[in-house]
Amino acid sequence: MKYEQAKHQIGDGDLVALKRADTWFWRLVSWVTNSPYTHTAIAVRIGTGAFVVELHWSGPRIVPLLSYRHPFDVFRCPVSQETVRGAAFEFAAKRIRYDWLDLFRIGLFNLFRLKPSADEGGLVCSSFNARIYRHAGWQPPPKFPRIPSPAAMVRAMKSKPILEVIP
Repeated sequence: MKYEQAKHQIGDGDLVALKRADTWFWRLVSWVTNSPYTHTAIAVRIGTGAFVVELHWSGPRIVPLLSYRHPFDVFRCPVSQETVRGAAFEFAAKRIRYDWLDLFRIGLFNLFRLKPSADEGGLVCSSFNARIYRHAGWQPPPKFPRIPSPAAMVRAMKSKPILEVIP
């Protein structure tokens, strides 16, 4: 479905899972996680627009969903949309550093089942999303990784996407 058709069906708190494979880095992420999903964010409605709260390498930010130039799937919010919306805006205002080392830890876990030590403070996109959902009352499934990959976040939604969007 094209973005123009999908944008009004995307609700507060929905998980947006990006499928990006245009560079070696994104193809590596996809290979290591055995999944087409390479990035996740949480949708929020602002006025009539659809936006996402995401953790970018520069920190948390809110960007128009229209700025995503790659296919993405949308998964229904697993808990109260209103609560997730509030938590998403709260976390967007925090100073959170992107933890590049966590990408390496995710790779070690996915390739060799080496469990990472406790998170050292920084996050990646999917652990940022998990924190927002947990703050809103979400209980992750058993054996949910300490540092989840985008694929682990999608699996934790326990459903098929409600929308498959092509920009």
